[in-house]
Amino acid sequence: MNGPAAAGAPDLTRWPAPEGVTERHGPALAAWAASGSSGGRSRVVLVGGGRGTGKSRLLAWLATGSASHRATTVHALVPAAGLFTDTFAWELARQLGYGPLSPDRLLDQLSADERPLLLVIPDLHLAGRGPADRPAALPRTLAAELLTPLLELPFVRAVVEVGESTLLTGLPNTEHLDLGSVAYGADGGTGAGEEGIDSTRDDAVAGAEALLARIVAGPARPTAWAQVSQAVRAQVLDVAPRVPGGGEAVRRLLADPWFLVHGPAVAVTAWLADERVPVPAGVRAAWQVAAPQLTDATLAPGSRAALLHEAALGVDTGLADRLAPLVADLPQRAVRVRRDLLATALAPLPDAPGRAFAAEPAAGVSILDLSAGERAGYLATPVATTADGLVACAGPAALLLTGDGTLVAAGDKTDATADTMARIAAWHGSAGVAGDRARPTALGQRADGGVLIVGDARGEVHVWETSGGGHEPLSTTLHEAPVTAVSGARDRDGRHTLVVSGALDGTVRLWAAPSAPMAEPVERRRSVVTALCAAADDDGPVLAVAWSDLRLHVWHLPTGRVRAVPLLSRCRALAFSGGRRLVVAGEHGTVTLALDLPRLWG
Repeated sequence: MNGPAAAGAPDLTRWPAPEGVTERHGPALAAWAASGSSGGRSRVVLVGGGRGTGKSRLLAWLATGSASHRATTVHALVPAAGLFTDTFAWELARQLGYGPLSPDRLLDQLSADERPLLLVIPDLHLAGRGPADRPAALPRTLAAELLTPLLELPFVRAVVEVGESTLLTGLPNTEHLDLGSVAYGADGGTGAGEEGIDSTRDDAVAGAEALLARIVAGPARPTAWAQVSQAVRAQVLDVAPRVPGGGEAVRRLLADPWFLVHGPAVAVTAWLADERVPVPAGVRAAWQVAAPQLTDATLAPGSRAALLHEAALGVDTGLADRLAPLVADLPQRAVRVRRDLLATALAPLPDAPGRAFAAEPAAGVSILDLSAGERAGYLATPVATTADGLVACAGPAALLLTGDGTLVAAGDKTDATADTMARIAAWHGSAGVAGDRARPTALGQRADGGVLIVGDARGEVHVWETSGGGHEPLSTTLHEAPVTAVSGARDRDGRHTLVVSGALDGTVRLWAAPSAPMAEPVERRRSVVTALCAAADDDGPVLAVAWSDLRLHVWHLPTGRVRAVPLLSRCRALAFSGGRRLVVAGEHGTVTLALDLPRLWG
C-alpha cells in the first residue's frame, strides 16, 4: 500500500499500540481509511497472506482504533468465516441498523440511502457452510452473489481478508496488501500462539465427534444441549459428514427442539436449506421464517426458543407443541399467530374492552376480538383505502389516516362524534393545504378514550380532547423529522395524559400534556420507530415501541426499566389487550404475545 499522506494521516497515539504486523502495516492502512476516496485512492483493500501472518490481527487493530476519528470510523465488522450469502447479509444489515435483510433488499436499501460506509470483513477465504457439494459451502459464492455487487457501490469502502485466495481480485478500484507467508507471533516473530488456537479447535472437533457417535449409537433421547460447550455445539453439524452414520445424526439433530434452540444457528440454516436433508414436518418452514433473527449471535437461548415457537405456531402446531416446554417459563411468548390477518393499524375500542378496530388492506376496517383473535364484524368505510393510522370513537366509529395524510371518518357516528371528527379532520386538512410539512403522518389515541393524538411531517404532535368541544388542539414540536407513531395513556394520578411519539429521527419522546415535554428523548437509536402503544397498568403506565430493525422495547415508564424483545417481521401496529397481552401486527400476520411484565423487567 502507499504510505500515509502527512495531511491525512490519523493520530495513531489514540489507537492501540502497534506491534509486529500492525506496526509494519497499520499506519498505511489507517491512512487509507482516513483518506476516503479522495486522490484516486482505491475503495477496497484485499489483505492476503498465509496462516499466522497476522491478517486478522491487522483488521482487528484497524477496527478497534477506527472510532478515534470520524474519518476512519468502521461502520460494520462482519467475520465471514462460516457464513454464506444470506447469513452474511442478515448480519451486515443488523450492524448497519436495518435489522436482518435479504441480500437483494440490503443492496436495494444501500443503493437508496447512498450512505458512505467503511466495512471490515475478516476471513472471506473461510466463508461457506453446509453440505460440501452445495454452492453455499464455497467462499466464492458469497464473493460473487453479494460482496461483488456490494463493493461496486461507489460509496462503499472495505478492507477484506482473503488469505491466499484470488477472491475479489477482479474488482475495480482495488489494491492488495500481501503479508507474505512468514508467520508473525505475539512478538512479531515466527508464529508463536497459533498452536493454542489450533489445539482449542481440535479439542472442539474431537468433542463434537464423540457426541455424534453417542447420538448415532442411540437410543435417541434429548441431549442436555445447554450443558454442551459452545465450541462443541458450533462444530457438531460441520463434523457430521466425517463421522460414520453422520447422515442419521444430522437427521436426529435437526428433529431435536433442544438442538434447534441451542445449536449453531448458521449451520442449521445451511443444512435446512438443502431439501435432500429429511426433517419432521414444519421444521424447515418454521426455521425459514425465523432464521434471519435466530442467526443473531447475541440472542439468548430463551429468545431463540420464543422466536422459533412463534414461527411454528404459524406453520405447524405439532412442532409448536414440541417447543412449548422450552417457552413455558419465559416472560414473553407467543400464544396466537394469525398469518391471514394483516393489519396496518390497530385501535382498541374504549367502550368495548377486549375489542379493537383493525385496518386490513384487503378487508377494510374489521372489528377484532383480541381475546379470541377472531374478526367480530366490519366497520362501514366511505372510501376503499388502506389506513396508516386509526383511532376508535363512540358509535362505534373511527377516524382513519390515509397514506396521503387525509383524515377520513367512518362508521356509525353520533352527532357529537361526527362533529368532533369533522372538526379535527378540517383543522388538519387546512394545515395540510398550507404546506406539505404540516400534513398528518401518525394517528393514535389515549388507551381509555377521550383523547386523540396526531403527529405531522414537521415533527409536531397535536392532542385533541374529543369530549371537550375545543376547536384547537394542544400542540408542541417534539421531533426534528416526520412523526411515525403516537399513542397515549393516563398517568398514575389521572391528571395528565402521557403522550408518546416516535419519528424518523430515531427518537421516542414523552410529553405529560399539558405540562412541558421532557427535555431529552426517552430513547434514541439508529433505527426508526414503526409503531408504539401506551397503556395504563396496575404498576403504572407501560409502553411498547416497535423499531424498524425488528426489535420491540417494552418500557415501565415510572421506573424507566426496559426490555428488548426480538420480532420476526416488521411491525406496523401494536395494541395492548387484557391480561397483559400485546397484539403485534406486521408484514406476515398478527401475533399475540403473553407478557409477564414484572419478570420481563427483571
